[in-house]
Amino acid sequence: MRGLALGELDATRNLRAHLDLCLSCRACERICPSQVRYGALHDATLSTIAHTRTESSLLRYLFAAVTRPRALAMQLRLASLSGVRAAMSLPIVRRTRLGRLLAQLPNATAWREHEPSYPAPTPRGDVMLFLGCVTRAADSETLQSAIRVLNALGYNVHIPKNQGCCGGLHLHTGRMDEARNLCTMNVRAFDDSSEWPIISVASGCGATLHDYESLCDKKAGVPFARRIVDISAFLTNTQWPPNVRLRPWKARIAVHDPCSLKNVLRQAANPYRLLQRIPEVEVMALADNETCCGAAGSYFLAQPTMADALRADKLSSIRKTRPDIVASSNVGCAFYLAAGLRSADYPLEVVHPVTLIARQLALPE
Repeated sequence: MRGLALGELDATRNLRAHLDLCLSCRACERICPSQVRYGALHDATLSTIAHTRTESSLLRYLFAAVTRPRALAMQLRLASLSGVRAAMSLPIVRRTRLGRLLAQLPNATAWREHEPSYPAPTPRGDVMLFLGCVTRAADSETLQSAIRVLNALGYNVHIPKNQGCCGGLHLHTGRMDEARNLCTMNVRAFDDSSEWPIISVASGCGATLHDYESLCDKKAGVPFARRIVDISAFLTNTQWPPNVRLRPWKARIAVHDPCSLKNVLRQAANPYRLLQRIPEVEVMALADNETCCGAAGSYFLAQPTMADALRADKLSSIRKTRPDIVASSNVGCAFYLAAGLRSADYPLEVVHPVTLIARQLALPE
């Protein structure tokens, strides 16, 4: 990166290959004693050499899809109804990039229009909820679980209408201008005279929103970024009303630590603390949580060999741990792990921690 910036190196195919192999997991950033912001440097470098590469049609489709979550939800629905999933078993299909993408997709869920606000029965505060794009299109249960649990704890949940994609996919693939445009759109959507926290249910989105302090205009980006809170952190650090109870559950939960939660938000301990609120549950960490699962945004499409090798280690850890369910705080990681488990004929659900809390939530007495 330094060589490129100083003009000492050219953006050759070999050099780009080195940069492209980076997962942007930011593990190096977490342990760097000089606190060098490798993530921002890598994003900026990819932006400067974006003109030297040709984007695939599939990647261009992804950029368009994440900015139109309703259309993405409809396409997922059509894919599940038209027998596309059955075709994924054909090797000739699975070897294509499109086939690979379709193989990772979750089961289609019905599109849900959200109300501007969801009032709590006994209000004690207000929060705002960031929906995300893939989460909104394919993981409505996590969003509904977050609303239900926040309401149960006494928080009115407000959902700004004009919010959109966080821009993470664009940011980490060199589309810096588009990422900044999405940043500006979201800052405006959540612009409020209050200091209500902005809750994120996907740590990948939360990490990108946290980086708005440097991506956007600092006058607007810094105060916005300071309001971002991961759902597990918020629920863990909030005092629960005495009448809110969780039903006991004798189950073993294996927790996957997303890189974005661990290395960027630095809040990996919170999902464990949150899940341990469930009586009789056993919460454990996957053995190789220090490494990336391989999903890494669009990395699993661009670098399939490396991504699959990383996921294979995760799947091996899951088999050794033998949990009843896997919890992950990032939607992309959850889908990628779930797809790997399906391919290995090892049926095991991968869900967000807040979903498990909502499932065990007992009605207040």
